[in-house]
Amino acid sequence: MMTESTNDLINELANLKSILQTLRDEISQKEFELIQRMTQDGATAIFHPEYEVKLTHPIKDVNDTILRPLLEREDIGDLIIDEGAYIPPHKKEIEVKAKWDFVKLNKLKKYGTDVAAIIESGKITTDKLTIKPKKKKRGDE
Repeated sequence: MMTESTNDLINELANLKSILQTLRDEISQKEFELIQRMTQDGATAIFHPEYEVKLTHPIKDVNDTILRPLLEREDIGDLIIDEGAYIPPHKKEIEVKAKWDFVKLNKLKKYGTDVAAIIESGKITTDKLTIKPKKKKRGDE
């Protein structure tokens, strides 16, 4: 049985959800604008007295087609696997897809500018904007 107070609660909840979606949309728009400005300025950080503002480009995915020729090279093909920079497809109880480990793969850039170029072009990145309050120093309170 629905009472008037239940209807009121439903209406309040629906209203709050609408407000929350509006705020999410505004946040996305402001983040997009700030990322654009930072990108245009070539900035990866912005000084702000209260917030730490950073723009990073974490690897979102890889282009296996570009990276795969590294495995076929006689000079570093085996090393990539031995170092764990690439995990070939294999089966456990479930099939595990191939995986590229860029922390390890980046260490192999020292084997030539051509290797480094392939590794860099194999990265698919996305923008990540971080804004967080700065830690207060003692006595700043």
